[in-house]
Amino acid sequence: VLIKIVNRYDEIENKKMVSSESKKFMEKADAMIGETKDAFESILSSLYRKDIVDADGKILGKHKGFWNYTIGQRKGLGVSASEPLYVLELRKDTNEVVVGFADKTFKKSLIATNLNWIAIENLTESRKAQAKIRSTQQPVEVTLNPKDDKVEVVFDDLQKSIAIGQSAVFYDGDTVLGGGIIESVAQQKIVSSKSPRLLPI
Repeated sequence: VLIKIVNRYDEIENKKMVSSESKKFMEKADAMIGETKDAFESILSSLYRKDIVDADGKILGKHKGFWNYTIGQRKGLGVSASEPLYVLELRKDTNEVVVGFADKTFKKSLIATNLNWIAIENLTESRKAQAKIRSTQQPVEVTLNPKDDKVEVVFDDLQKSIAIGQSAVFYDGDTVLGGGIIESVAQQKIVSSKSPRLLPI
């Protein structure tokens, strides 16, 4: 039924039909599509609703589907603690959202794969360079270490909220050396041993 509604909706849009009957149909279609989308998201959330945990695996609450969260997210977690919590990791294999305090969002290195070299044929030895791990970021100083068909990127300074699956671009000054996809992030050991302490909601 929904497919027929969408097809009819597209037909009206394509022909720019402006009759009162068409307008009423489109209004009803908008409402039904919206309701169906909400129902679908509700079903997915109920099926995939699982645990929000800290880095040690302690359960702090329940999430609404890991796809609703992003690395570094602070708001909308639904868990209260003695300090603001941030999303540290999305564990798709276990359907867990890992959270922690701000100090645990900083990482020292990452592994990039699916490499595409532009200014060089390949990375055969370690070299100093600059890197960007988000489009709005200014390049930061790094050391690139070849790891078979991957590269280890070690930052001079800790970087916050590195997101797996995002692009990493490497530079030598104004020259783009190449780039890759962030496959994993090193778990930086933090001096602080604090774990999230839940507060009553």
